[in-house]
Amino acid sequence: GALATVGWGWAMAGRIDEALPILEEVVAALAQRFGPDHAVTARGRTRYGAALHRAGRRDEAERQLRRAVSAVDPERSSPVTVGDLMVSWGSVCCDIGRVDAGLEALQMARTAFSDAHGDRAWQTAWTRLELARCAAGSGRDWDPQQVAEDLDLVTAARGPDSWEARRGELD
Repeated sequence: GALATVGWGWAMAGRIDEALPILEEVVAALAQRFGPDHAVTARGRTRYGAALHRAGRRDEAERQLRRAVSAVDPERSSPVTVGDLMVSWGSVCCDIGRVDAGLEALQMARTAFSDAHGDRAWQTAWTRLELARCAAGSGRDWDPQQVAEDLDLVTAARGPDSWEARRGELD
């Protein structure tokens, strides 16, 4: 658990080169202890997949996150677990052109984060930014005023140079 926290902390701080080997090691250890498709292993895969996405390694991220999605039952998992997984999965899907799957996952993430943290939490705002990013990238409508409000929430919580804030800067 401590190693996973360190690895994800590095990823959240933008220190991806340090995060990736740690998170890869975490997934390997979890798979050995609990099995490759256990829900606990899926949580590790979620973090590793999200870090791979941040590193621009979309195909590898997609593989890790697909495996995590298949192992997590949204009805039996905590809203935070569902939100983390679905925002990561949805973002990757949108970025690789699987827009409908991405939008569906991001809608699930938005509901989960709203249930867990409320509508004004940075996680919920970030998910709405990802929804707008996906919509904009596929020629669908999005609300510039909502994006501006959400970007302010995310920037206040995560900083203007954070991955989440940079992705929320839509034209």
